[in-house]
Amino acid sequence: MRHAVLTFGCLILAAGTGAVAVAADQSPARCSLSLAAELEIRILPSGTIAVPAKVAGQDVWLFLGTNGAFPLVYESAANLLGLEHRAITNKTELGSRTRRVESGLSSASGTLDQQVALPSFLLGRVSLGTWQAVLLPGADRPLMQIDGRPVIGVLGTQIFRLIDTELDLANRRIRLFKATECAEAPVYWGSEYTMTRMLFDRVGAMHFVMELDGRKIDTGLLSGISTPSIDEGIAKRYFGFDSQSPGVIHEAGNGPEQSSYFAMSLTAAGLNVSNARVRISDSRTSRCGSTTAGDAGDSIQYSKCENTVPFALGSGLLQKLRIYLAAKQEKIYFTRSTPDAAQTPP
Repeated sequence: MRHAVLTFGCLILAAGTGAVAVAADQSPARCSLSLAAELEIRILPSGTIAVPAKVAGQDVWLFLGTNGAFPLVYESAANLLGLEHRAITNKTELGSRTRRVESGLSSASGTLDQQVALPSFLLGRVSLGTWQAVLLPGADRPLMQIDGRPVIGVLGTQIFRLIDTELDLANRRIRLFKATECAEAPVYWGSEYTMTRMLFDRVGAMHFVMELDGRKIDTGLLSGISTPSIDEGIAKRYFGFDSQSPGVIHEAGNGPEQSSYFAMSLTAAGLNVSNARVRISDSRTSRCGSTTAGDAGDSIQYSKCENTVPFALGSGLLQKLRIYLAAKQEKIYFTRSTPDAAQTPP
């Protein structure tokens, strides 16, 4: 099995134009940022991130899932909050100020054809108005409780198109800023950073391109687990290994056996991570196909599926980084995390 090397750095991260690693003190004049809200998040043992919110006047939590565009709400949560179900049609606009989507969205459990409105949707002091969310079937689904408040669904990536978002997972914080109009970098960290383009697929899901073992691959930030993960079909076709290859570690837990390997190193300006664990996830290539020339430019990606990516970083790795997603610039800025001692936002 070949060892995989994941690289953040100059002329590697970007899809089409090349990434830039810059020392902050050499960058142009910084933007004047307007902090709108600072949220204290929870990182569960599995690696899933929960974000506090308020919907219909009730305090709730949403999982932060960054592989999918649309906000998702469990049917049992919608019933608890008294949210009305309506059919998704070809004129339905999901989320907020988003593109129209086709009816009959698919999921692992079947077709998603119902929506609910999230009235008075608040993240801290930031009002998102009324969002249209996809309903996840299951009227009897038990809801996880955090501090006595229910987890009602998943917050999609469309938030990153409306407002600037900083992920500071090492300090258990997410900060929301008014979307900057500046042309220059909005980072205020006082350290080096790496930049890449923020991409959106045909249904509006956010993704970006990284380099894994010398090959560019379509990437997401989070997949609901702590460790980075790669699609087994993609790993076998493009990187020459799968869950049965020599050197792969098999772990048995409460659920299905997990396969992973410890052969990944990540570098960026001021950042070095070595011997990171990568989980091999179930293949979607029989349904989604694969290509090296598609919407994500010259990179390994699914050819027939939107709203998903073949590679994701995971919350454990992101706790080593500080990330700023600039909505109007459509750029992502990364730097090494500095717990507690990091410069506070303006």
